[in-house]
Amino acid sequence: MVSGVAALTDSLRAALSANRVVVHGPVTPADAAQHVVGRALLHSPGGDVAVSPADRLVAELGIVDHLKAAGTNVLLPGDVGWRDRLSAAGLGVTGCWLAVAETGSLALAARVGSPRAVSLLPPVHLCLVAVDDIVATFSGAIARAAGAPLPSALTWVGGPSRTGDLEMIQTFGVHGPSTVEVVLVA
Repeated sequence: MVSGVAALTDSLRAALSANRVVVHGPVTPADAAQHVVGRALLHSPGGDVAVSPADRLVAELGIVDHLKAAGTNVLLPGDVGWRDRLSAAGLGVTGCWLAVAETGSLALAARVGSPRAVSLLPPVHLCLVAVDDIVATFSGAIARAAGAPLPSALTWVGGPSRTGDLEMIQTFGVHGPSTVEVVLVA
C-alpha cells in the first residue's frame, strides 16, 4: 500500500496520466490560481468559463476573482442564462472532494454551487486537487466518504469521456469532456 503524501501524489499522477489526464503540479496555493487563469485563457479564449464556486479549493484560492481579474467570462450557477450558456462554455473548473491514487479517480461532490454539469458539459474539465485529499485505495475513499455527510451526488471521473463503436475505434469527448486536466495543490 502507498503511504505518505509524496508517494500518494506520485501514485495519483501516474494513474491519472495512464487515464489520459493532463496533470500539473503540485503547485503552491499561491501559484494555483494563476495556473487556472492560464489554462482558462488557453482553453476558452473569449468564451465562458464555467466554475463551481462552492468547491473548497475553488473558494479558498479565490478562483472566481482571479478569473474575472484576468478578463475571462466567468459563468456561475444561478447566472442569467446558466443553462443555455453552459453547453457552450469552453472550460469547466471544479474542485475535488477526494482523489484515489490506485485508480486515478476523482470524486466530485454535487451540492448547491457545485452542479455536476460543470465537469460534464464543457469540452475541457479542469479539476483542482489538494494533495491532502488523496487516498490510497478506492475502499479507503468509500470509508472516508461514509464518515462524512454525503453530498446529493458523487461523480467519479476517471479521465476524458471515451466510447468505442462496433469496430472498437475509441472516440473521446462524445459523452463528456474530451480533455481532463488536474492541478495538484500542495
